[in-house]
Formats: sequence, C-alpha cells, structure tokens
Amino acid sequence: MKRIHAFGCSLTAQHNWRYLEDVNVTSYAVPGGSHNMQLVSYGNGRHEETIGRDDIIIWQITDPRRHAYNVKTENLAETKKFKYSTRLKMKDSVSKHNAGRLVTENIYTGKEMHMYTNHLFEYWFEGDEIVNYINVANDMAELEDNIYSLLWSLNGIKRMNTKLLVVFGWDDGLPDGCKDKMINFFGLNSIATIESSILDWTLEQGYEQSSTCHPNKEGYKAFTEEVLEPKLKSLGWI
Repeated sequence: MKRIHAFGCSLTAQHNWRYLEDVNVTSYAVPGGSHNMQLVSYGNGRHEETIGRDDIIIWQITDPRRHAYNVKTENLAETKKFKYSTRLKMKDSVSKHNAGRLVTENIYTGKEMHMYTNHLFEYWFEGDEIVNYINVANDMAELEDNIYSLLWSLNGIKRMNTKLLVVFGWDDGLPDGCKDKMINFFGLNSIATIESSILDWTLEQGYEQSSTCHPNKEGYKAFTEEVLEPKLKSLGWI
C-alpha cells in the first residue's frame, strides 16, 4: 500500500486526507501550526526512518508569516490552555499538540522542544513579558523572510523525497503577489504543485464554510476526490 505523509495546519489536520482510498496516510499537521513546525516534524521523521525515500509527501502551505518559538516556562499559564475544537475528528495524527503547539525532540541536541506559533501566543501565555514576545514576533513576521527558508527547504526535501506535492491552504494567507512567484519557483525546481488553494476552491465550488472559517466536511471530501486524488494519479504516484 502506498504511504503518504501529510504536513500542514488546520486545513490538513481537520481531515488528514482521510478521503483518499487505498493509501496509508500519516498526518503531522498541527492546527494553527507554522512551517518551521512542519520542517522539524519532517526532519525527525526522516531521521527516525518513519518516512521512507519512496513515500509521498503532501506539503500544505500555511501562512509563511507564522513562526513557532519557545517561551519561558514561567509565562505559561495552565489556566489559559487554548483548546482547539473541530467537528471533524483528527485521527491518525502523530503530533503531540493542541492548536499552535508542537512538542517534540530536537534530534541534534537531544532536548525536548516546546514550539508555540506566534499568532496564538495570547491563548497560551500570560504575564508581563508576553507582550514583548508578541511584539518581537510580529516585528519579525513583517520581514516575511520565512518565505526563503520555506521554499529552499522544500527544494531540499525534493532531493530526499522526489514524490513531493505542494498544496496551498488559502490564498489570503499569503502576501500579495507571492503565490505566483512561489508557483514559478516550484515549477523551476520540478516540485509538483496544486495551484488551487483548498479553502478558495471549496468556496468557488459553492461549499459552505464552518464556524471557524474552514471548509466543511463535504468541501474537504470534494477537494480530495476532485482535485488531490486526480493529481496524484496523473503523477503516477497512486
């Protein structure tokens, strides 16, 4: 059976490509997650050999201005733990997370990492210093330099897993004019891409949004069956 490893934010975590048939899907998606979370999860999977060279990688693009940081433990508010809820069960996920949080090992230092996405800091933390964290994170996000690390990291992943398919989450999550340049980069580097974003495609097809501004169950199912699965078949991967 073909093996797929899926990376992304809530636009993957809410369904984990469960509507694909006759494949084994493992999801590393983190709701509210960031690209550096995805890169860490991929790197650990390759290191642990749970991701094989011939496996298929589905990489869902989230907002590149998101970035996960560590925050001092004295600012962690147990009473403010943000509970992510969705109508769709997030089964088959290997990530230890709530929204915007990933706990995993740094395989190069042996230390445990607690990663929190900047745009959800206020849900996880309290204390006088948290405002400074938020301000610094927002200032760093304005550079939008994560686009470089994202694109060139995917270029490296393509060398390790040639069956790499990039899927966009939602168009408004990208800086103006960025998507076309990203698609051009993927084309120049022979990285397979689905140009229609998950959310935008479902809205164009008339599917309703959920209360959290995500596609509903029917929308996810349709995108999988009408867009993703045909793409994988056209590539000869399934």
